[in-house]
Amino acid sequence: MNNDNDAARARHPFRTLVTDVVRPVRRDIDPTSRRRLVARQIVVLAGAAVTLVQVIVWLMIAILGGGLRAPWWLWTAVPVAIAVGVLTGIERFRTDRSE
Repeated sequence: MNNDNDAARARHPFRTLVTDVVRPVRRDIDPTSRRRLVARQIVVLAGAAVTLVQVIVWLMIAILGGGLRAPWWLWTAVPVAIAVGVLTGIERFRTDRSE
């Protein structure tokens, strides 16, 4: 069964990454790992919500005549993406190391 999971990861790496980030955190893992995963989900949800609001405001400004100037919403989206990437990398490193 593990080989099937590894094959699916190889075929669809982006889908697998997104699924890993947004799926519910299992209760049967160690508390430290669980806290990291919950923190990652909070960062993802909060960052996505704030970025979505900023993109909507940015587009409204463009529609009302302000033009599509610099995408200032990236100042939120990029640090959130980096934080999620770091938390995901730490979790994968710890998981691979423990196996």
